[in-house]
Amino acid sequence: MGNIFKNLLYALPFGLKAADEEIAGSTPEATDGTHIQKQVENKSMLNALLNGELTQEVEELRYRTYEVAEKSRDYKYVGNGTAVKKERNTDRTVIRFSQESKLIVASVLEELSRVGDYGIEKYSTDFEYKRFSRFKIEAYLKMIDVLIKDGVIQTKLHFNSEPNPYNANSAPFINELKRIKDAIVSEYALNRNEIANVIETMTFITSNATNDEPNLMQYKFISPKLTDYEESNGEIILTYIWDSYECENLREKFFSASMAEKYANKEKKDIIYDMSQNISEKNE
Repeated sequence: MGNIFKNLLYALPFGLKAADEEIAGSTPEATDGTHIQKQVENKSMLNALLNGELTQEVEELRYRTYEVAEKSRDYKYVGNGTAVKKERNTDRTVIRFSQESKLIVASVLEELSRVGDYGIEKYSTDFEYKRFSRFKIEAYLKMIDVLIKDGVIQTKLHFNSEPNPYNANSAPFINELKRIKDAIVSEYALNRNEIANVIETMTFITSNATNDEPNLMQYKFISPKLTDYEESNGEIILTYIWDSYECENLREKFFSASMAEKYANKEKKDIIYDMSQNISEKNE
């Protein structure tokens, strides 16, 4: 598994490079033969980024970042610094993918803005609850499997079946999860469980999901019914069937007409700009 992860990290820059060349029609120069520096237009962009301002330059950079990252998934790393284009699954009649769920790590600027207000954790999956529960399901959720086919909306939620020694709350959560196994035959028993039937909605935004599911797709699943409990290979898996779902492509909100025009015209990228130097200047 370690080697697979290392290979993935090594392969990603080649996919990004190939995607950037395809959309922009130019190849950035490598300053030391191993690193490809991203380019920004001038100091005003750097200041806007640091101050959280949405200027045209920032809007273009954001759009370009999302487009290149998504386009890079069209490529497969084959070794020796080479990425080849692959066929992606574009069939939307059946939606099937898996999506990791995890804690969202805040940036330094976000943490500084929250001084005096620590203890608030955000996760990539968000739940709304029908009633009060001692447990935040999003804090323990590992993975979501989605299958939408023939009008049936199904998700499988994956959890660890063993407590986390560094999280004192994980043991009571897992104990409550395991009670579902015997309670699932009774609607009354499930309603007494603090996890089984407490969910109202589940929302997440896709990021590097499997089966070529595009990034930045926001899914909201509404009104679930628990239908199955499984326990194997160190996991507890809960299967839910949902009444309905909503899906929105967030990339459309980040569209930049000016950047799209530059791509269409295959405009040459600007001179490389060293942001690190100017960050130091700003802090002096």
